[in-house]
Amino acid sequence: MITGTTQDGKLSRDLEFAIQADTTVVILMGMSKLAEIAAIYEAQGRGQVPAAIIQNGTLPTQKVGVGVAADLVTIAEQQELRNPAIIVIGEVVRFHEAFQELQSKLADDYKLAV
Repeated sequence: MITGTTQDGKLSRDLEFAIQADTTVVILMGMSKLAEIAAIYEAQGRGQVPAAIIQNGTLPTQKVGVGVAADLVTIAEQQELRNPAIIVIGEVVRFHEAFQELQSKLADDYKLAV
């Protein structure tokens, strides 16, 4: 987990180290840096890594956009995603669809609101 924007308003250099580690990256406060984040992933040859933007996570107003790191700006625009949001980049994003199906099934089975 890294900070997307530093105190001086720049993109955190930690992102470059995280990309090299080939791990799941969770970016906080990064919505204003989506284009820069996507460009860094592309420059590192990792533009096709699965990515998600989660707005208002855990709230009834939660919205999720899924795609690849190179398309972060497009994902945000198409899904109308804004702050507060986190950005998740890594293979774990591939589990999103399966999790959604399981969550819906459980909600139906137990008559829960999701």
